[in-house]
Amino acid sequence: FHQADHFVFHAGSEHTINGERMDLEMQSIHLPATDSDSGSATLEAGIAILFSNSTPTADLTEAEIQIIDTFFQSLQWDNDLTVDPVPNPVADLVSYGNLMELVDLDNRWAYKGSGTVPPCTSFVYWNVLSTVYPIK
Repeated sequence: FHQADHFVFHAGSEHTINGERMDLEMQSIHLPATDSDSGSATLEAGIAILFSNSTPTADLTEAEIQIIDTFFQSLQWDNDLTVDPVPNPVADLVSYGNLMELVDLDNRWAYKGSGTVPPCTSFVYWNVLSTVYPIK
């Protein structure tokens, strides 16, 4: 698979751990390195990172927490999205790269499912990280 194509956020995670929904889920979607003309459904890989403001499980240093904070600050979200929503925020590539280097990709659940954004027709190999990261 090639570099990340896009990421999507879900306030109230779509994936759960032991039946518990987290505050936020970031889904980083990766496309194949080459296009195929096979006529089959698109095959993607997704990395689901879960965040909680009250029950994170990650044991992080202050510097590592700053990496997460910097990533979210780079999105330039307004605190009150109902007043001036940012429909398609763009993250700084360095901040995104630092976040992806921080997360524990070795401890995860993997399964073949579908995309989570309508029309949900693409096949996605999901990698749901088992560590929950802090968010403010």
